[in-house]
Parts: sequence; C-alpha cells; structure tokens
Amino acid sequence: MLQSHIVFGNFEYTPNDNNTIINTGVRANYFPKLNSFLVEPRLSVHQKFGNGFAIEILGEFKNQTTTQRIDFQSDFLGIEKNRWVLANEDGIPIIKSKQASVGLLYNQHNWFINLEGFYKYVDGITSANQGFQNQFQFIKTTGNYIVKGAEFTLNKKIKSFSTWLSYIYSKNDYEFKELIPSEFPNNIDIRHSFSLAGTYNFKNFKASLGLNWRTGKPYTIPIKGNEIIEIDLEEIINYDLPNAERLPDYFRANISAEYRWKISERVETKFNVAILNLLNTKNILNTRYAITLDENGTSEISKIDEISLGLTPNFSFQLLF
Repeated sequence: MLQSHIVFGNFEYTPNDNNTIINTGVRANYFPKLNSFLVEPRLSVHQKFGNGFAIEILGEFKNQTTTQRIDFQSDFLGIEKNRWVLANEDGIPIIKSKQASVGLLYNQHNWFINLEGFYKYVDGITSANQGFQNQFQFIKTTGNYIVKGAEFTLNKKIKSFSTWLSYIYSKNDYEFKELIPSEFPNNIDIRHSFSLAGTYNFKNFKASLGLNWRTGKPYTIPIKGNEIIEIDLEEIINYDLPNAERLPDYFRANISAEYRWKISERVETKFNVAILNLLNTKNILNTRYAITLDENGTSEISKIDEISLGLTPNFSFQLLF
C-alpha cells in the first residue's frame, strides 16, 4: 500500500471579454512511505486574435506512482504477461513527466485548423516496463525518454459531411545510462503518421471511412553471421544495435455504417456494420527472434512476425427501449 496526501488549487482569469483565458493550478503530493514531496504546476493560456485565429500554450508536470511490468516468455510463443506494481525504494521510482505545447488555431466558417509543436520528458521509467525483446529484455535499470515533434490537424464541415485530416511528426528516444548504448529509439518511436477520415449523416443513417498510414516501429536484429553466442554454457541471441531497424510501413482502411429505425415511441432498433482492414493489407505489428532447433538438432535463429488481422467484417443489431 502507498499512502498519499494531496493538496490542490486552481485559478482562472478571463479578461478582454473572454478573448484571453488563463488557467493555472498546482497540485502538491506527499508520500510518507517514500519520504517524497512533489509539486505539479499547470498552466493553460488561450489567446484569441480575431477572424477565427488563436494561440494556445499548455504546460504541466505530472507524476505516477504505478508502473506496468511486462514479462515475456523466452520460448517460441513469447507470451506477454503484464502486472501493475507500486513505486518503492527498491528499483521502482515514481515516474515524473514534464510536457509543454504551443499551438496556432483557426476556427471559423466550418473550418478548424490546428498546428502544434510539443515536447515531453518522462523520467523514472524502468527497462522492465518497456517490453524489450532484445539484449535488454532481462536487464533491470531506470532511465528516461524524450518525445518532441509537431502535429497538424484540419477539419472541414459541409452540411452532412465532415472530413478530418491529421499528420504527426515525432522523435522519441530512450536514455538508460547503465545500458550500452545509453541512447537509442523508443520501442514506439513512429516518426510519421497520417490519418484521413470522413463521415456522412443523413436522417437516421450514418457512415464513415477512415485511412491510417504510419512508418514502422523500430526493432532489433541479431548480428549477421554471428547470431548465436554461448555464455555460461547457455546459448543466447547476439543482438546488433538496439532498435536500429524499422518495420515496413503500416496502412489500414476501415469503413462503418449505422442505421436507426424507430418502431414506436419507446422502441427503436439500431443496425451496425463495420469492416476493418477493408483492403486486406498485411501489416507487421512486431518482429522478434527466438532460438529453435532444426531437423538435425542444431540451434538456429527463427524470425517471428506478428501480423495484424486481415479483412474483418463486424455486424450488430440492437433493440433499444
């Protein structure tokens, strides 16, 4: 059990006929068991310039006292086992984050446009909660990661139609001082992500179509020509630089529709149909490696690709009363 004592306050200031909105607050946390006192300041500034333009500045500190530990079976199946653990004085610190963003917005005449730059620093992560499937899988240490990038969002509404477009560029890197190398790409470092979606509403009918494309996540490969080495009479995979390779690009298209039919004043039905991965695209979600034996009993490296679902239709019928 981890007991905490919390005090918080908030202040909002809205001069200039609400053209300026300043919201600031602070939260103080004390954890007697860890003898830790943490302060979390927060600031939000929204300034309108007229003609639909505005600028928004956000910044905050956050802390987290629970950490998810991820363990993998070392066999061919590689089954993932997750559990939540509390921060303690023995290798599981409180996770501390600092994040800030600055955005330029336009919202007028059924147009919404947002261009935002962001930065996030998270300290106190453990290697055990990152889901490593390389040379760091069984190493326990703490470190941090930094995410920085930019996001562009556009939305246009025309009567019954609404269209969304978004693009995100981000760079996400680890730093574990006790590992070699100490800095390398995060397991979920996705540099480019693009989404396009459209919806249509007409009376009791709704339909939507979405497209999502992103560059592949990083992964680690064994050293070519020297894939297996022996340490203390145990064969292990001899990995190359961590997260130096990239999975193929990911692409998926989804479509869905809904129809509501009112039977009476109190009863109506709802029909839903959705098709995931409409184009039946083969997407590799993860790649890992395992040591197996060939037909002669000789150890070899097997590459294991985890593939997303193919074309997946879904249907549902609801009776509402």
